[in-house]
Amino acid sequence: MDLKRGIIPGIIVGIGYIFSLGYMIIFISDQSILEALIAILIVTPFIGGGLWILYSIGLAVSRDAWSDKLITLDALKRKKFFPGIGISILRGLSLVFIILGLVSILEYAGINYFSGYFRLAEHESSIWSSPFPSLLPLIGEFISSFYIVTVLYLFFTPLIKQQFNSNKWIIIIVPLTSMFLGLSFPHIFPLGFYLFINLIVGFIFTLFFIKYDFPSVVVASIGIPIFFYGTIMLSTSVSLYILHGIILYGFIGLLLLYAILSFFAEPPSEKDSTYIPPYLERVYERERIKRELEIAREVQASFLPREKPKIQGIDVASLCLPAREIGGDYYDFIEIGKKKLGVAIGDVSGKGTSAAFYMTLTKGFLKSQAKYVDSPQQVLKNMNELFYENVERGVFISMIYSIFDLEKNQMTFSRAGHNPMILRRSGEGRAEEMCPSGIALGLEKGEIFSRTIEQKTIPI
Repeated sequence: MDLKRGIIPGIIVGIGYIFSLGYMIIFISDQSILEALIAILIVTPFIGGGLWILYSIGLAVSRDAWSDKLITLDALKRKKFFPGIGISILRGLSLVFIILGLVSILEYAGINYFSGYFRLAEHESSIWSSPFPSLLPLIGEFISSFYIVTVLYLFFTPLIKQQFNSNKWIIIIVPLTSMFLGLSFPHIFPLGFYLFINLIVGFIFTLFFIKYDFPSVVVASIGIPIFFYGTIMLSTSVSLYILHGIILYGFIGLLLLYAILSFFAEPPSEKDSTYIPPYLERVYERERIKRELEIAREVQASFLPREKPKIQGIDVASLCLPAREIGGDYYDFIEIGKKKLGVAIGDVSGKGTSAAFYMTLTKGFLKSQAKYVDSPQQVLKNMNELFYENVERGVFISMIYSIFDLEKNQMTFSRAGHNPMILRRSGEGRAEEMCPSGIALGLEKGEIFSRTIEQKTIPI
């Protein structure tokens, strides 16, 4: 998750909650300071921290399921003024007028034809009894509206999209959920009519989100309570309410001014409009490395024998499973005439791509020597010189190289620091370790290597 993107919304909402709760306690409620502090200290981390986590998770889910809904939001992170954000603001404000107009018609019908009645919630009543009536719509309603939109359209809707990959289910499920998460406008009862209006509003919001983007829905959800309360305050004859109605309309005016200024700004470049979160960059990098390692593994596997040698008198089986995607494990068969077979087993120090590279180098050295030299001991001596000259110090390879001679019915081999070879004679029913002396290739220039490496011959 891109946790950094959720920190600022979480802090803003947390501070807004502290301010609105403190304002309610000081000017409206009869709670003590101690009760207020306890409420603030206990509830604020859940409010701000909850939004932080929800917002961060929502961004991750949306980016996976519906990334085009975040294009404007991503561009806003890099560029504050551009035509795209102006369009989103105007779309959001247009939805404010559509929703409030529709709700007004529905509630008028409810009161006049279906015996409906208004019932103000406690926080709605508090707006009219406070000395600064515009502050609660600006702050308190902002918190609740932003929370609802984040839960529904940044988190819940992309989850449905991810699960069903169909807008049909979104249009069904999200409005039904929004029935119980009503935005802030006058609620008309009985309960059935209240839920019906919430369903209609949620349906329009959902269609709007499917058509446009997340910032447009945010602007609409925040603008509805501000415009509604501003209109009500301006329609009264109380000077205090008129003043704060102007303040609320002023906030709408600032949004319009921001949108207009954004139209005159330069559009964001492709770099500005394409935002890739750091966690996704790490994921992409891991996927790229994984794919490159898979390719390297395929290439490395192509250097190992693809077919078993077919020489009468010898039955050969082989298997190589690298500890990681690729490594320095190596084996090879070299047919030396019709009656001789060379077999090599080696292991480069280290793991990964560097070991695989040195493995391929070793294969080249072995092929260049084994075709023309009959002695395993001399082949390894020559390879040691080549390896020491061409590889950095600290890198070495252990190896056993043997030659099966079917005319003489014997096997001759030398061991350059590798694990012992195991010989099992079926007639005796026991295994024997064959461990002549020798050090790994590349550890020493040649004098000590030549002096220590042995060659052994056993009958077969």
